[in-house]
Amino acid sequence: MIQDENGNLCIDRFEKYKYLPIKIIVSYLLFTIILYTIGVFEWKTYSPVLFYSLQGLYIVALGSGYYIGINSKKRKLVVWNEKFNTKLITIIIPILLIDIFILLINMFREYGYGNFDFIGLFNDIKFGLGNMGAGYEARYQQQLEGGSRVIGGSLFSAFNIIWGFLELNVILLSIIYFKKFKKWQKVLASICCFEIVIFFVSVGTNIGVFRIVLGILVFFVFRVMQQHLKNYDKSKSFFRKIIPIVSIAIIISVVYFVSTMRSRGGILYWEQSDYNVGGVGLNRESILFKIFPEFMYIPLISLSSYLTQGYYGFALSLEVPWTPMFGAGCSLQFVDQISELFVDIGKYTYQYKIEQQFGWDSRIQWASAYTWIANDVGHWGVIIILFAIGYLFAITYRESVCSENPFSKMMFYYLLITCIFLPCNFQIIQSLYTLAAFIFCFVAWLLTTKRIKIGKIK
Repeated sequence: MIQDENGNLCIDRFEKYKYLPIKIIVSYLLFTIILYTIGVFEWKTYSPVLFYSLQGLYIVALGSGYYIGINSKKRKLVVWNEKFNTKLITIIIPILLIDIFILLINMFREYGYGNFDFIGLFNDIKFGLGNMGAGYEARYQQQLEGGSRVIGGSLFSAFNIIWGFLELNVILLSIIYFKKFKKWQKVLASICCFEIVIFFVSVGTNIGVFRIVLGILVFFVFRVMQQHLKNYDKSKSFFRKIIPIVSIAIIISVVYFVSTMRSRGGILYWEQSDYNVGGVGLNRESILFKIFPEFMYIPLISLSSYLTQGYYGFALSLEVPWTPMFGAGCSLQFVDQISELFVDIGKYTYQYKIEQQFGWDSRIQWASAYTWIANDVGHWGVIIILFAIGYLFAITYRESVCSENPFSKMMFYYLLITCIFLPCNFQIIQSLYTLAAFIFCFVAWLLTTKRIKIGKIK
């Protein structure tokens, strides 16, 4: 059987793939810890026994939560049929149309314009595409100056927070439903994605492009997996279908990432003895420098910095006292907003204390998602949060494969990003933009499923 009594894709053939995501994530996290330990930077771990014990417990907690979630009794899901798809597409399209204009306005704002100078914006984007480093610096300066003097001023900044509940979710839905769209609807979705990609490329930033690429990749894999389960005996190997696409996407992402790092300039001076990240220099005797050829050094240093500096920040957090923040300390922007509008709570974060004691910049350098979570629950409390993330990761993965509910797929997408960025920062919560999007998706997911247990995955 491929379908249950509700018309959802069935579980029997899913057995072979039920641990696939957690195997990938655990392997990735172990790789980043090894890279931190024997990599190209001279990271100093002051309390190694505690550091590695906690890292091991965090991975075990994530994996345990996933194991329990994937083997828990399956919830009876709302039957997601074409009627729901049609209604949702009807809602998506006008929001996409509006978003085209909002994205354009925000491009003007990000470049610091006080009026709609289209020729100027076009030239700035063109210049940024040719020199991503200069575009990155221009945007950084604009952020320092604030948004009160640009189009829409502070009022539009407040509107963007509200619009954030919809924007990313609608774009993700448009990727999911792209094949079902009419031609003109596909054009709208393509314009939105193009605006996002072209802006982030022009300012030499990775995350906006990464969100789009990851969304396309994740939803593509789910579609292939569902087709494979429906035609199990006739179809080719699932992995033979996805590995080429996934490999190409990873290669493109890495090449783009390294290009943005090069464009910012700093990495180009890696040969100089004073090259450092946050005051920490390179370990010139690292075995990785001996294994890899010299033309690979820049990609190696860039990826090592990106994937391991958060572990160093976490190691430093073990050396400073904890002040419980009761849910207010897990997001940088959340801390900033509360501090600006009400009372300064930034001084209670691990990140602030680390900067004061060790000089590890709380704004520029990373301290891992674990440290941000620990602001609220302490280092040992992170174990519980990781268990919960693993549990949700599992049940949303199962629902993504075994039902057609798009919100299950989107929830998995958000949790996947969270897991990928665990060594770096609390990506989904860090920004009010993604926090708002995640909250909306979480509520939509809860409202479109029913918690009625009907059986257990074998």
